[in-house]
Amino acid sequence: MTGPIYRMILVLLGITVADLWAGGWQLISPLQTPRGGAAAIAYSDKIYVFGGKSIDNKVLNTVELYTPENGFWDTTAVPSFTIPRYNASVVIYDNRIYLIGGRDEEKVFNDVEVYDPEQNMWSSVQKLRNDRESLAAAVFNDRIYAIGGQRADYNLVEEIEWYNYGENDWLEAIFNLPYPRAAHFSAVVQDTFFMFGGYYYGLTKTSYKCFPGQDGYKWFPGPQMSYGRAYGATAQTDSLIYLLGGETSGGKTAVTEIYNVYMDSFSIGPSLTSARSGMAGAALGDTVFVIGGFDGIYDQPMDLVEIYIETPTILINPDNGTPVSTGLIKGYPNPFNGLITFEISVTKSAEYRLNIFNIRGQHIKSLHSGRLNQGTHYFQWNGTGISNQYTASGIYVLALNSGDYFEKYKIVYVK
Repeated sequence: MTGPIYRMILVLLGITVADLWAGGWQLISPLQTPRGGAAAIAYSDKIYVFGGKSIDNKVLNTVELYTPENGFWDTTAVPSFTIPRYNASVVIYDNRIYLIGGRDEEKVFNDVEVYDPEQNMWSSVQKLRNDRESLAAAVFNDRIYAIGGQRADYNLVEEIEWYNYGENDWLEAIFNLPYPRAAHFSAVVQDTFFMFGGYYYGLTKTSYKCFPGQDGYKWFPGPQMSYGRAYGATAQTDSLIYLLGGETSGGKTAVTEIYNVYMDSFSIGPSLTSARSGMAGAALGDTVFVIGGFDGIYDQPMDLVEIYIETPTILINPDNGTPVSTGLIKGYPNPFNGLITFEISVTKSAEYRLNIFNIRGQHIKSLHSGRLNQGTHYFQWNGTGISNQYTASGIYVLALNSGDYFEKYKIVYVK
């Protein structure tokens, strides 16, 4: 039940309890061509969708472009790429879009094609070391990484490789996956790579995060998903990662799970309008897009596109409206209207990050990033954001994390 203090705070902020899940998923203009297994990415306030498999098993090399101002999908604005493919992955690096790996009906590829939006043209770069489909391509530590995927059915790729831009070559990374997997959900937040679910000789519900440290890259386990799930869509808005639909042991699903990076926890969001897998996902601002996929009845490619616009209360735990902590963080006064002081007690010397977030998961301000020695430390926040402008009255979260350690503290700011 929602506590009375929590309800009072929501009323003061002009938010009703009904706003918690207001809106849900909404259908928008469909794709020009049904496609499952496509790749999508948001760039320069547009959504690009690449390839996929269409009706009658036709593998596509066409691109559809969505501009919110126009409200429809354009198949003429971007030229086709060379190799038709589905189950590829796509990233942005140096203002160019890299389309990596994938497959057609006959084989898995290691080809990499690059789209330059400024020149509106495609080119090819060095091929991957490994053939990969259903991989995760990610950019962190100023490098493109190809992570996971499979060479063929049930032949998973454990090796991670990265693209050396200066030498136009793919090199083996100095770290591998903790467990090989394909068709997993993944995202990058502040140079940390997050990986959820996927196929690992069957469906898995485990999650991991990886980031570079003094001793190289390390993997840390995270919370588990509700159940094993793979081959869905991922979309990211600030520190929220949406894990959408996909395949389960019982077939395709419409479930939405939302992982909060700084809370290190999942919440359940509103379900998609229909069960499906092999969709593409992307986000523009606070709007999440789920694009195409294979339907849950006949496993046919779909032209369906739906969006979800985030509500402002997605990070609130509705059981209590008061500040919470396990005792390692204290803040006073709280609520505050001028300056709040945080007393942080850490049990071991290590690298720590201390950040303020609003209830939508947006990063407001960094209070510390670096080493803290064992003991008690004090930090203050005056209600300003990164640009030193004062933020709005409301509920905020102080997040302290280091490796697999995480602590949160809820703040109430009243002007």
